[in-house]
Amino acid sequence: MKTSNNVIKSNLYLDYLNNLVLSDKFGWKYISTTADVRDKLDSNLNGTFYHNLYHHLNDIKSEHYDVFLPLVFELLEASGLNNYKVIRSRLGLLQNRGKSIVHAPHVDYIEPHKTIIYYLNQSDGSTFFYNEDMVIENNLPKMHDTFTVSHQNIYKKNSMVVFDGHTYHSSSTPIQHENRIVLNINLISI
Repeated sequence: MKTSNNVIKSNLYLDYLNNLVLSDKFGWKYISTTADVRDKLDSNLNGTFYHNLYHHLNDIKSEHYDVFLPLVFELLEASGLNNYKVIRSRLGLLQNRGKSIVHAPHVDYIEPHKTIIYYLNQSDGSTFFYNEDMVIENNLPKMHDTFTVSHQNIYKKNSMVVFDGHTYHSSSTPIQHENRIVLNINLISI
């Protein structure tokens, strides 16, 4: 796991991206769970908004893809993952629910991959990482009965965390800010 702060040097570019994603020109989609069906246990509190910038399997390329491409290149360079290709880049927006909610641990893909989580806006809502190893059962990641936190990555604007994609992780809602916006990038080796 690698963390980096002040990844992007241009505050003008970051301000532009933040204004764009919160404008009425940006199309967010709503889903009732952040990443795992176990979040549906209290779906009133676990819904989230997302925007796929790019997805290789579904041939998705957002109309805003080109605006975010310089950010993606900067993150790849800063992470040292130059020999990897992006298979998905997705923005996620969590809203303040009046209390901290830690979502269910998950992995994004069962195939070997790396993940970059980039914190776009000024907010809170940590990302949690867990000790348990991913085990495949019936072509799906096995859901452990319990998870133990190995690391809590504190949310900080313009910072990123890079990790093995098979590491269970989860988001949490902000409690001091209105929303929490991250760019999640999944990559495979080329």
